[in-house]
Amino acid sequence: MSIESVQRIHRDKLRPGIQPREDIKRDDSFLALASSIAVVGILYPLLVRAVDAVFLIVDGHRRFFAGLSAGLSEFPVMLQAASLSDAEALQLALISNTHREDLSAWERACSYNRLATEFGWSAAEVARRTATSEASVSRYTTALTLPPELLDQFRRGKLSVSAAYQLAIVRDPEKQRSLAEAAVAGTMSRDQLIKKAKERTPPSAETRKPRPPVRRVVLPLREGNSLAVSGAALRLDAFLSRVQELASQLAVLEPKDMELSDAAARLAAQGG
Repeated sequence: MSIESVQRIHRDKLRPGIQPREDIKRDDSFLALASSIAVVGILYPLLVRAVDAVFLIVDGHRRFFAGLSAGLSEFPVMLQAASLSDAEALQLALISNTHREDLSAWERACSYNRLATEFGWSAAEVARRTATSEASVSRYTTALTLPPELLDQFRRGKLSVSAAYQLAIVRDPEKQRSLAEAAVAGTMSRDQLIKKAKERTPPSAETRKPRPPVRRVVLPLREGNSLAVSGAALRLDAFLSRVQELASQLAVLEPKDMELSDAAARLAAQGG
C-alpha cells in the first residue's frame, strides 16, 4: 500500500468513507478523545483516498468526528497514493478496527457480511483478506440470520456473537425464543446454551402423526397352501385389483416350472 506524505486538509473537503461502524458513539471515551484533541491535536493522521474533488476517510472516522467536536478546521491526513476500490477501502477499515474494543460484534458481523454480499467474496476470501479464520467469519455472518426480534437483541449487545450463532442454528422457533430469553437474562451459561442448541426437539403432539397399524391377513389356498397379505389398509376391492395387476405381471415371466420366490425376485428387480 503506497502512502504519500502527511498533509493538512480542511474539514470541508473531508467526507466519511466506507466504515464498519454502524455509528460513532458519543460516549465517555469519545468525549475524552475530543478533549485530548482540543489540547494536543490529532497525533495519528487520518488515512484518506481522493475521490473526485473530495477526500474519503479510509481509517480514522472516530478521530475525525472527535476533531470536529473539538473545533478543528484542518486535519492531518495521509493520502493513499494508488486508487482504492470500495472493497479495498472497507477491507482496510475493517482490518484497522478488528482489534479495537469499540467495534461491536454486530458491526463486525455486518462488515463481514457486506464484504461477502456487496463484493462477492466467499467466507474463505473474507477470512483471508481480513486476516481472520473462516470459522470466525461464518460464525459472525450466521448470527445475522436470526429472526428480526432476536437480531435486534444481537444489535443492541444483549446477545454475544457466540450466543447469537448458537441460536441461529436452532430450527424450532419456540425453542429459539426460549433459549434467547435465558441467554439475555443470564440464566444459562455458554456451554449450557451450546448443549441445548444441539439437542433435537421432539415433535409436538400436533406435528406427530400416528402411523396406522399394519395388519396381516392369511388366505387359505388349495393343497394346504396359504397366502399372507400385510398392509395398513386391507380392503377386498383394492386387493382384487392388485391381484389382477400382479397376475398380468407374472404371466409375462414364462411361469412354467418357475419357483414363486424366483418370480418375486424378478418382479422386485423390475420395480414391480
